[in-house]
Amino acid sequence: MGNRLARQKKQKDTRQKFNGFPLHFLPPAALRRVLIQLDLLDILELSLMSKELRALIQECSIPVHSLGFRWYRIKMYRFGECDEHCEIGFYKEREEYVVSETRRKKFVEWKRETVNTINCFPVDENDGRVVLFNYLNELFVVQQLHYTIDCWPTSFIDNYMYKLPRRIYSLTIPGDGNVQKGGEYIDIYLDRFYSIDCLKVTNGTFRLSRNKHSIKKLVFKDAIVPISDVNQFECESLVISNNIFQPTEYFNKLIRNWMNNKTPLRYLRINFERDQYNLIRILEGIKIEPSGYADYLGIRRDCDGLMAAIGFGKRFFESRQNCDIKKKKPIKENEFPMYSLPLLALRAVVNEMNPAEILEISLLSKKSKAFMKACTPKVDRIEFNNNQILISDQSGYNKRFVLDFENTCHESSAVRVIENSGFVSWKTCNSPHDTIIYCRPINSTDVFVAFKYFLDLFKYQTVSYRAQDPTYSYNDGVWHAPKINLWNFALETNRDVLKWLQSVDDLGLEVTVEKLPETMSNIQSISVTKPENLSFDDLLMLNHPTISLSNHNLPEDQIKTWIKHWKENHTKIKKLSLARQWNTYNLKSILLGLDAKPWETKNKKEREVYLQSSTGGVWEIQRNSDGAKASVRIRGGDLELKVWKD
Repeated sequence: MGNRLARQKKQKDTRQKFNGFPLHFLPPAALRRVLIQLDLLDILELSLMSKELRALIQECSIPVHSLGFRWYRIKMYRFGECDEHCEIGFYKEREEYVVSETRRKKFVEWKRETVNTINCFPVDENDGRVVLFNYLNELFVVQQLHYTIDCWPTSFIDNYMYKLPRRIYSLTIPGDGNVQKGGEYIDIYLDRFYSIDCLKVTNGTFRLSRNKHSIKKLVFKDAIVPISDVNQFECESLVISNNIFQPTEYFNKLIRNWMNNKTPLRYLRINFERDQYNLIRILEGIKIEPSGYADYLGIRRDCDGLMAAIGFGKRFFESRQNCDIKKKKPIKENEFPMYSLPLLALRAVVNEMNPAEILEISLLSKKSKAFMKACTPKVDRIEFNNNQILISDQSGYNKRFVLDFENTCHESSAVRVIENSGFVSWKTCNSPHDTIIYCRPINSTDVFVAFKYFLDLFKYQTVSYRAQDPTYSYNDGVWHAPKINLWNFALETNRDVLKWLQSVDDLGLEVTVEKLPETMSNIQSISVTKPENLSFDDLLMLNHPTISLSNHNLPEDQIKTWIKHWKENHTKIKKLSLARQWNTYNLKSILLGLDAKPWETKNKKEREVYLQSSTGGVWEIQRNSDGAKASVRIRGGDLELKVWKD
């Protein structure tokens, strides 16, 4: 009885043992669906059980996105570099080989560390790695092959590298991190392959020769390659990442090489870890034009007229030729047909907009600018304040529009083109009292272009220009500036300003100067707030309709000489205002001997208003040459001489 029960139990255990899933009996389509659900390393270990299973798996054509070969590991990605992957590492844990668990008699210490990791060590260090890599390439349908030449022995490169597949997607050549020594020529690696789609060089100094094979993409990461080598190396795509060693002139030459030569480069991307100012300097001195794409600038090649679109991100610069960029959305038919309105109706609509909205619409196209300009949008004041343009609309000074050219806090990928001048990091911020657009100009002269654009677009009542150095905006020709205010500027040391000042109507000097240029004689109004270094003879040479002198220390005898100079000479002066540091004048002493008499005028109403705004009496003197009469008075502590028509 006992023997019978034992036999039954043994038969039962045998039936359970052979009740596994018969994979090789499944149809190919069903078997493929089963295998796709398994991990890649499970499929690998199944294929090692028998030649029959290996053949079945190969017939199922299991897809793998990429297969990468490094000296110490092989890595597979199933769908992409961010998806499911597995790794086979080549690490020897013990000095003595344990050969009890071998695979194809090529590896020892084969151990499944995790679901996605196998650790093993090849018996033949060179040939074993090649055999396993080729085995995986034949077992799966691999889309991309990646090689990274890290620690590859010279013996492997010379004797075994040819056994690897020689048509690959990418080849990565890491350096030793030493950027000071001479560059390493990488042709010895390129010559061993039939085709390479992507070449990556990282962490070191390298040299490139003119490529013999077609390479579509070239990638630098923390690498130094001479610009002459890069410009002669033909590729369709160039990506430079985290390159802190090259100045911006390096990348500027890349752009200029594309513009001046018919190169195959279609895509350029430059990533920076530092501030965005370096990105802007790349395009300095390069002609910009509208690209037709949202938030992209345009540059055009000279040889064939081909145009590239350039965009800016938070930490990258991007240039591309292809058309996979989102174009500016055209105005749909069902939206408000603003340009179909009569001019009076359109003007009423524009008058309800703020200057920022009018500016944005005018930058859409030449047609939009023409319509906005025809509506003559009115503003009270336009002021160019060194690195800002301020506009006060007709609602008063409490609501202002500011275009700030020093965007250091607001990062943005938006760009605008104003009269073929590029402005990046374009960011609009609204507040109850201000609308501020932060941006950065590509070239320093672009701020002046924007100022001229505003003067042409808006109808203004007053305009002023306040700059630390006006000559940095000086370009070809002489531009007419209605009102200029200079501060912290070495007037006597700059030669360009002599020609530039000929076009100014109203000049305010907040700088300490020792001598005024003779070319300032054409200026209608001049205001000097720091005259301490000017001699009295230089002040007598001022011959402008309006002269204002503040914070002076002129004694009363020199003030008397100045007024006497007007009386005895036919000057252009119509108004002279002198403001002392202590605001004290003895008017009778100053006018003694100048035949002064109480001031009179035919306009009684004007006389009353003038007398009320004066401190003390108002006196009159007459010029000898033409009989012109001028009043002399004290107003608010300032001495004022004013010439009257009657």
